[in-house]
Amino acid sequence: MSATPASETTAEVLSHIRASRAKLERLITELDEAALTRPGADGGWSVKDHLAHLTAWRRMVLGYLDGKPQAVGLGIDPAIAADGTEEDINAALDAKHKALPPAQVIAEFRQVYDALIARLEAFSEADWQTPYPLTPPAGNPRQGNIEGNTFFHDEEHLPWMEAVLAGQKR
Repeated sequence: MSATPASETTAEVLSHIRASRAKLERLITELDEAALTRPGADGGWSVKDHLAHLTAWRRMVLGYLDGKPQAVGLGIDPAIAADGTEEDINAALDAKHKALPPAQVIAEFRQVYDALIARLEAFSEADWQTPYPLTPPAGNPRQGNIEGNTFFHDEEHLPWMEAVLAGQKR
């Protein structure tokens, strides 16, 4: 996932990422295991599944920053990353994380978030526009990819997570 950069400075990007994380934390903080793991009304992803998904894509960004290919960052089969659709990649991620207990998913979410923030805090303004060393597509500045896999991605998933929880309260 990538997006058109919404921010101008390192401080703005970090502010957006932190605000997005705070929304997610408020959403999950009081949930018990049953609420975290109950699928959506359509049988779709649970809140835990959404968190695992968001964490995987943040982990991919960390991999990109280290010059690793997408498959390594996501922890999936390189053939799926290279030849699969976004749906194929997400299905592989879902299968990989489905059996993990909620406490582990939340711990990994926080650990990966903290690691990514630490890396991004060290960025200069020029670093945001520098293409990744090896991946993703040549010439893709880091900023759009980082924003797309952090706060833009969170904003995409938050309504779905809220809908899952709203369906549980009926």
